[in-house]
Amino acid sequence: MVALAQYLAICDKRFFKSAIAELRKSELVDTGSIKRIYDREVFLVNSKDNQKTNPDLALEDFEFFDFVVKIDKAIVFSKNYAEIAKSVSEAVDKGKKFKIYVKKYESESAERAKDIEVAIGTEMERMGFLADLKKPEIAIFLVFLGDKIFIGKSAVGELERPKIIDWFRPSNVDDKDIGLNRASFKIAEAFNYFKVNPSKIKVAIDIGAAPGGWSYYLASKDIKVIAIDNALMDYETLCEKFKVIVISKISRGSAESIQNTIIGNGLKDVHRKNLSVSNIEIHQAQTMADLLKSYDIVQIKAPAEEAEKYMAYLKALHPGLLAIDINVKPKYGIETAKKFSQALDPEGIIITTLKFATMDTAGTISYAKNSMEDVANAIKIKKLPHNRKELTLFAYKK
Repeated sequence: MVALAQYLAICDKRFFKSAIAELRKSELVDTGSIKRIYDREVFLVNSKDNQKTNPDLALEDFEFFDFVVKIDKAIVFSKNYAEIAKSVSEAVDKGKKFKIYVKKYESESAERAKDIEVAIGTEMERMGFLADLKKPEIAIFLVFLGDKIFIGKSAVGELERPKIIDWFRPSNVDDKDIGLNRASFKIAEAFNYFKVNPSKIKVAIDIGAAPGGWSYYLASKDIKVIAIDNALMDYETLCEKFKVIVISKISRGSAESIQNTIIGNGLKDVHRKNLSVSNIEIHQAQTMADLLKSYDIVQIKAPAEEAEKYMAYLKALHPGLLAIDINVKPKYGIETAKKFSQALDPEGIIITTLKFATMDTAGTISYAKNSMEDVANAIKIKKLPHNRKELTLFAYKK
């Protein structure tokens, strides 16, 4: 008989029922071992003994868990960092470069998580271990919960980034690439979780773009963005780094009106040179292509249903990504994704959020997957850390 492994699993308590149901349905989980140890968020669970191998639950593609790690040790809380470092060192290969990540849940420790990381890391370096905060080979996770410390680790591939146990700490993400608002984190998490390679995407369509969180992140990855939204974006922040043009509805004076509104809302003179507003009509695909040569973000200031008239021109740009984050019911969001997926080449990526009017999670997932099968392959749905009452759908265009 193979010895059972124990895991720490963390979910968003808003999806607590779905997360528990997912564990109970898994053929790899010993359902009798499921134990809730903090609120509706943190669980202990054993892998199932299948008489041959011990499956690694940390590698499983759970839809509703933000983080799963195998527990190497669970120790009693101590204020002595040297003692904690000794326990950690016993679970880590000394030849591997490491980085420590700490998450606290009502712990007896009064120290900040970041300070604990530094203190324990320093103790481990004194013991001869080599820290590497930029390219670690081993990510060490310490979860402080009550009077316990749970210790786990994960290998980090050469081209991978470590698992992130706490996406809500700015130090654990790339601030200069995100930084605009919560929406920026959602697209960053989607790229990370679904292993999207931004270097393979030249042009993206961002529907529901305002105030600009997703467009900001995509432009930071050197992706040209067609942003579609009738609302004004956060031009003040966007124009600090990027050149932006706003194409308004075709009416006399509309461009000047928008320009004055933007300036009135506080766009500084120093950044105004990075913003253009125009009421040019797009009559041909070349116009759109030419705009992308001069600007990082082209906003079509119109509702998505009006922007559909540009579909042929969008398709001519060969966008590699369709990104949608609009505050509508799932049915309308999926229909929007299906319509604009026409602009993608085969194997183009679709990322869209599914908003919940009610918490009919199972029904929403079933509807979304069945509907998207008409236009997409390899459909996956995931509750990402910065999703609230929503899930993220990922797929490839057929």
